[in-house]
Amino acid sequence: MKYFLVWLTIIISFAVYVYQFDESWEKEMDSKYGEVYITRYGEKYHKSYHYAERNKDISMYSAYKRHRTPCDVCHPREMPDFEKEKENIPWYVKHWFICMVLFTAVSFYLSIKWEEMKETQSN
Repeated sequence: MKYFLVWLTIIISFAVYVYQFDESWEKEMDSKYGEVYITRYGEKYHKSYHYAERNKDISMYSAYKRHRTPCDVCHPREMPDFEKEKENIPWYVKHWFICMVLFTAVSFYLSIKWEEMKETQSN
């Protein structure tokens, strides 16, 4: 049972770390690239003055996640290459699920070996 609690603590700590890293990375992208404006149902993002009465401001990264493209009328700045930005994210954050599965497998293997070693020493 104590191995399970140690495993659970490590897994939860890693999950919290990944979640906080993801949030901080998105905030960094928001501050780095600023805001654009969208209409409620449109597929484009705009400069602030275009459709001013109907605009809602969102971050450039949010527009990227929503697959928005630049307006052909007001010509806002181009969408940055967020895929290139994602290359700077550490591998263990990108592949967090695989890390958790591998850690689980290794921890169960080690706990089984530990129990076998304790049994052989007691005999």
